[in-house]
Amino acid sequence: MVAMQRLLLRRTLRDLRSNLIRYLALLAVVAACMVIVTSIGVSAQSVIRGVSQTALATNVEDGEFSTLVPLTDAQLAKIHDRGVSLEAEPYLDFMRTDGSTLRVMATRDSINRVTPNSGRLPQADDEVLIEQHYARAHGLSLGDTLDVGERRLAIVGIGSSSDYDMCVANMSDASVDHDAFGTAFVTSPTYARLLEGGGAAKAETCLYAYTLPAGHSSQELRELLKNEDFDVAIDQVSDPYFQEYVGRKLADRRNVEDALGRLTDGARSLQDALGASGLATRAQTRPLAQAAQGLADGVDAFHDKVEGVLDEHLSLKIDNLTSFVEQADNPRIKASASDVQINIAVSQLAGVIVVALIAYVVSVFVVHSIECESTIIGTLYALGVSRRQLVLSYAMLPVLVCLAGGAMGTVWGSSPWMVHALATNTLTYYSLPPISFEVGPWDVAFGVVMPAVMALVVNGVLIRQKLSRPVLLLLRNEPDAGRVSTARIRDWGSRGFVRTFSLRQLLRERRSVSAVLAGMFVCLLILFLALDADAFCENSAQAAERDTSFGYLYTVRYPPATVPEGAHEAYLRSLSVSKLGYTLDVSLLGLRDDNPFFPRIAASGEGELSISSAMASKLNLSVGDSVVLTDQTQDRPYAFTVREVVRDDASLRCFMRIEDMRALFGEDGDCYNALLSDHALNIEAGRLDGTLTRERVIESTVVWHEMIGPMVILLVTLSSVIFIVVTYLMVKVTIDRAARPIALMKVFGYRRGELRRLYLDGNLVVVAAGLLVLVPLCKLLIDLAYPYLVANVGGGLDVTWPPSWYAVAYVGALVCYLVVEALLMRRVNRIAPTEALQTRE
Repeated sequence: MVAMQRLLLRRTLRDLRSNLIRYLALLAVVAACMVIVTSIGVSAQSVIRGVSQTALATNVEDGEFSTLVPLTDAQLAKIHDRGVSLEAEPYLDFMRTDGSTLRVMATRDSINRVTPNSGRLPQADDEVLIEQHYARAHGLSLGDTLDVGERRLAIVGIGSSSDYDMCVANMSDASVDHDAFGTAFVTSPTYARLLEGGGAAKAETCLYAYTLPAGHSSQELRELLKNEDFDVAIDQVSDPYFQEYVGRKLADRRNVEDALGRLTDGARSLQDALGASGLATRAQTRPLAQAAQGLADGVDAFHDKVEGVLDEHLSLKIDNLTSFVEQADNPRIKASASDVQINIAVSQLAGVIVVALIAYVVSVFVVHSIECESTIIGTLYALGVSRRQLVLSYAMLPVLVCLAGGAMGTVWGSSPWMVHALATNTLTYYSLPPISFEVGPWDVAFGVVMPAVMALVVNGVLIRQKLSRPVLLLLRNEPDAGRVSTARIRDWGSRGFVRTFSLRQLLRERRSVSAVLAGMFVCLLILFLALDADAFCENSAQAAERDTSFGYLYTVRYPPATVPEGAHEAYLRSLSVSKLGYTLDVSLLGLRDDNPFFPRIAASGEGELSISSAMASKLNLSVGDSVVLTDQTQDRPYAFTVREVVRDDASLRCFMRIEDMRALFGEDGDCYNALLSDHALNIEAGRLDGTLTRERVIESTVVWHEMIGPMVILLVTLSSVIFIVVTYLMVKVTIDRAARPIALMKVFGYRRGELRRLYLDGNLVVVAAGLLVLVPLCKLLIDLAYPYLVANVGGGLDVTWPPSWYAVAYVGALVCYLVVEALLMRRVNRIAPTEALQTRE
């Protein structure tokens, strides 16, 4: 038994030596695949682990909310009594001379603590820590100075904060632009001086971050904040723009109160006059005095009643809560971990598919070896060797090749420089603390064990099936023609010999042909994934430039009494919708009919919407569908019916008539909170909540293209290499099988061109015909899968290609095959006619 095992082992070694180049090529493909899968897995798992550890170390918030004015001590005490930890984290936005926005905050003590990557936290006045990517984009380093407002700050630290993992100014922003926005942290006294000095681009935002005790929910805190005890009296707000704005809103109440005051004063004056004149004591005039007393009392009662009505409809108290966002709905927090989680799933699925393909390719070689060694195998059976021993012997080499390729790929893919290279996009896009890259046991198991197991399963099944033939057939070396020998092929006459021969050759080598088609299918999937990513970015950039017709969009906290000249008022609300487990921000915009920046809206009434084409594609909506949008602050859903889809691929937007939207949200007939213009407006910074420019919208989409570029190149290269290797090896197997017939044809005088038509051009026809089916099929499959890959991205899903891309993909695949055919013709040319004279025994 031991001697027989040695014999089988020597056969395996001979097979390895004689086909060394073939197995090295397959090993290289497996290794390359595992390099990418392992690198993505290690980098992604390290990012997820690092983000989770940082969240614990910095005590990241469970949620945040903003208020119109700071909470009072009594209100803070009510929150703390619930066991909720709360920290005020207000901020100011400053516009720098280079056009970028710098958000300045005070350093945090307990929640969302700042992590310095280099340097330290600010400790003295006029010291600042800058967000790392903003510092790099603007050439700032430790020791430099930075002008903010009227103060010059010294940079003593560069770092990040866990609540700005995705460093965007607004939660509705679809992408990061480090050139346009960044954060900075100063001491509390410095922040107070910046607030007093003015110069901010908009009014201060009063923000609070909170963490919840065990057993409590954000919903309970939201309900507490909506309680009337947390409402703010108008006279508590000192902001002059607020007072001016509210003064206009309450002008009717003031008029009613003034009239009531005059009426009350008149009634009391009449009563006092009657009393002073002594008429109230005379019998004749006593009824008049009593009537005056009744009038005064009635006026007082009427005054109290009217005050109650005014408090109900024109209250002097307003809701202090302006926004409320839980951590799970905050796109800034742990955005990197959510993003790379998708990368892990996609890379591992792609790795399994590619390795399964390679295992099948190897099985074709093994089956060819079994057919060539049929007589030897029959003899071994006759000598008592079991089928299990032979299966293990023939499966050993494929398993070892995949095991070695997986091990090499895992070692290379887990090397620090390779992991860092694959993580570069994540590290430069998201604002993360220093990440320690560590290889986990799952990464090793998947990279090393999975390829070997896949090879064992695929080859074990096919080899066992091939070795199940009767011993006598194996000893006689009779070909297992199966259905091919009995297949009836149309007779095209003498001129159809080449066609008939090529077709029968393809049927005989159907296993290799299937492997070529399978390889082409997998490679096209990888290629089209890259092209869809590129098309998505390109189409988004074009849509932003084409469909963003306004020059400036101002969101105003305290609108001026009259709309500035050249501006068009609108009413804007930020709502949210859930899709594939992600919460996406949707802008609901109320427009006038004469608004020149968006199409005329067909939706009418409070229950109809006109939605952008970006929103329709992202949420898979069409005319007549229903959609529910949620106000996160009020925790209130709104149900709408889609009236129409308008051409706007720039962002997730929906539209209503401004009068219908005002009625829906209970606003006055002249209320607006947004201004659209084609030029900059002169609006006081204290009135503004934010400014969005057309240039900013376009630049944000360019960032995607720059980030995805290296990955597109990598995937295109990988798909091309796999296609060439698989096609070359599979077609070469058919040439090796037909070596003796080719030699015999050379003896009979067949020329090179004729041999190419007989043995290679048939595969060219299969590839050309297969591409006609596989190109649209793979495009369809990737288009169906792509929404899941970008489920966390707020934007449209336009992945349409120019028609020329289909032609390029088709021609490119044919060119790759022609390269393979040219290489294989060298193998055909090396077949000597003397091989036809070799004995079959």
